[in-house]
Amino acid sequence: MKILFNKFRPIVIITIAILFVFLLIISKGDVVPINEKYVPPLVEVLNVVNSNFNINLYSQGTVKPVQDIILSSEIIGKVDWVSKKLLIGSKFIKNDTLVIFDKRDLELALIIAESNLFQAKLNYEREFAEYELANKEWYEIGNGDGTNLALRKPQFKRAKALLSSAEAAYEQAERNLEKCYIKAPFNGIVNSKYIDVGSIIGPGTPLAQIYSIDYVEIELPIDNEEIKFLFENEVNKNKVILSNNSSGQNIKWIGEITRISEQINYQTRMQSLYAKIDNPYEKQNKLKVGLFVKAQLIGKKINNAVKIPRNTIKDDYIWLVNNENKLERKKINIDYYDQDNAIITNTLIDGQKILTTRLSSLIQGMEVRIKD
Repeated sequence: MKILFNKFRPIVIITIAILFVFLLIISKGDVVPINEKYVPPLVEVLNVVNSNFNINLYSQGTVKPVQDIILSSEIIGKVDWVSKKLLIGSKFIKNDTLVIFDKRDLELALIIAESNLFQAKLNYEREFAEYELANKEWYEIGNGDGTNLALRKPQFKRAKALLSSAEAAYEQAERNLEKCYIKAPFNGIVNSKYIDVGSIIGPGTPLAQIYSIDYVEIELPIDNEEIKFLFENEVNKNKVILSNNSSGQNIKWIGEITRISEQINYQTRMQSLYAKIDNPYEKQNKLKVGLFVKAQLIGKKINNAVKIPRNTIKDDYIWLVNNENKLERKKINIDYYDQDNAIITNTLIDGQKILTTRLSSLIQGMEVRIKD
């Protein structure tokens, strides 16, 4: 009996399992479907108001000096004194003495030139007197025209030439002595220094590299297509606002566009404007050479336009919410993009609502709720 049970044991187990499943199926109640109500997504919108806008163009650049020169010597000599204002980074004002050469040899040369000048003047006066006397005597006792030699004309011309030469030599000696003093040609700052006390230099020897701070320039590259938006606003014509926040504060300066480059950079395809700032180191916040600044230029005015966030636009299309709170896709005419916004014209009507909320999916006619 036990052997017979073990033989049919799998069949019994399967039969019991089938009966159990059958009982579960017939005892299951009817499935009642749950009707969930669709809740439209909550969105934010921007109400369209057509207005007049000034185009703001943006650029950036580095403050650079306009005058940047190598200060050089015009004479041969030894450096006798160097001003502390010639240290790298030091500031100086126009006509400050920066370098003095050993001037003893040039002082002696001036004394010799002065002596030669006195001698030439004395010789000239003597020859002039003899020239006049010879002419007077000839016309009193002579017959006809006298020879040049008899009238002492060559001697007088030679004395006159020697006097001119002596005057020139004296002036040259004076100028050489003045050149012992190297003075600042403008208000500026020292960029590099090449000499010190005891240096032996000659004509053309570089002494220092200096640059002017009477005014500075900033080169501002602008897309060639954006140039057309500039300089139609007479109130702000040529005006540029420069800013820098590297110190933790947003510091601003007002400059002026003085010129536009007549060439386009072949690498960037940009055209450069040049902004000028007068007396940058006399401002409350100094605009220092080498500082990186951002620039905002106020240009052309566009009438009856709408400014909308750039992130609401995709492939020149935006989404509107109509009076039935349903989405509509609309193509727009973009006049200008700035850093954050786009300015569009001849497209939207006052009162229309632009969708500004980013949704995972956007479908024509999709219903939404507008956030109060």
